[in-house]
Amino acid sequence: MDKNGKIGGKVNIIDILILIVVIAVVVFVAKRFLLGDRTGVINNQPISMEFIANEVKDYVLDDIEVGARVFDNSENTELGTITGFELGQAYDFEVAASGETVRKYPDDSHSLTLTCQGYGNLDGNGAVIDGVRYAAGHTMVIYAGNAKVYVRISDIHALS
Repeated sequence: MDKNGKIGGKVNIIDILILIVVIAVVVFVAKRFLLGDRTGVINNQPISMEFIANEVKDYVLDDIEVGARVFDNSENTELGTITGFELGQAYDFEVAASGETVRKYPDDSHSLTLTCQGYGNLDGNGAVIDGVRYAAGHTMVIYAGNAKVYVRISDIHALS
């Protein structure tokens, strides 16, 4: 620092403090408005959510059990706990040599209908859980206990 308060003859302490304040404001604004603020969100209504999956490998289904936690990893949101699940015949689609789309039934998989109960806030557009909106038709990946499953929400409703 020289006698004029400049570091290396070009930048002074006040310039550095202004730069630090500007960076702090940009970080605060980005965190608050771009990433969202979920503090203070209260999930006060008991709700039930139903998920369906057309094809889940049997070894994945072995890790699903009633009472396990259901978690949306992409939104870092706990959706509730598993209250029940049903298995059915798995199906998928493929394009045949003729170009026609046909349904196939794999032997090592089942379809899955999974129900969980948790807390959220229902409105006219689905449910808001921890600041994240969910609605019927929403496709996502959930963790159901130790299993990771690609699902579609088929129903959301309030519990009485």
